[in-house]
Amino acid sequence: MIFNLVYIPEEKVVEAYESIVCEKMDEMVQDGNLTAEMDEFLQTCETNYVGGRGARSGRRRAPRYPISMTNKVKAIQNSIPITNNKAEAFNKVITYDMERSIVFWNVLNAFIREEAKAKKEWMDSVSRRRSGDQCDVGNNKRKLARKEKYLRIKNIIEKFDKIPMKDALASLVEINR
Repeated sequence: MIFNLVYIPEEKVVEAYESIVCEKMDEMVQDGNLTAEMDEFLQTCETNYVGGRGARSGRRRAPRYPISMTNKVKAIQNSIPITNNKAEAFNKVITYDMERSIVFWNVLNAFIREEAKAKKEWMDSVSRRRSGDQCDVGNNKRKLARKEKYLRIKNIIEKFDKIPMKDALASLVEINR
């Protein structure tokens, strides 16, 4: 549930956290289901992404990372991709190459190989679009599933002010299972 706060409009994140996540935490404490590890994780999330409460004043402090930095609502509204899968794949390849040998030339060659691979993939993609060929069917199914998920999240964001916050968050949880 806490991961779905990135899809809540920035100005409502704290309200959503307090009314829904804290309520769920209280239920877990009463039921005895909140482990020390879960509590530590939730406290870390609160301090870093929502803003912890001061010990004396009880007022919420600014989070370590601004809500705008982790929030995805504006990106989704502007149809900007919200994942960085290509960056992660690139880092994995570079890390693998560097683990074998951290010699400067090996790292440079790894960058050159990755750049050539990216150019080839881009050229292949452009040529497929021009010729009208279909991409790999399995890849298309995954892309369609991601696009459907993206559109469902975008739909919830667009009607966020018209539906109760609990319903919106419950829908986001369901989508992201």
